[in-house]
Amino acid sequence: MTVLAITGFEILVEDAGTYAYISADVDVVVDTYYDGYHTVPTACEAKVLLADDTDLDQFRHEAEQMELAEDVSLWDYVDPSDDEIMENNPCGVPWHDGCR
Repeated sequence: MTVLAITGFEILVEDAGTYAYISADVDVVVDTYYDGYHTVPTACEAKVLLADDTDLDQFRHEAEQMELAEDVSLWDYVDPSDDEIMENNPCGVPWHDGCR
């Protein structure tokens, strides 16, 4: 998967350690029944455990955030809400296969 753009980046300090939470638009390969394989930009998120000695100041820079995001191998897909689908759906019917 290719990271197209980072849409959110946050450092989270939790009991188990320090994490980087990344939300991004990622190019995902999908198999369509009729047209074969295509890449589709998809909203995704990931939570990455950082090493204890990680310099958190480096993540102020977008290039460093992108470098970390490119190392993520397992992204979780973010399902759009019905409102988001309706807004971007020409026929106005949420979850209609012909329009997604």
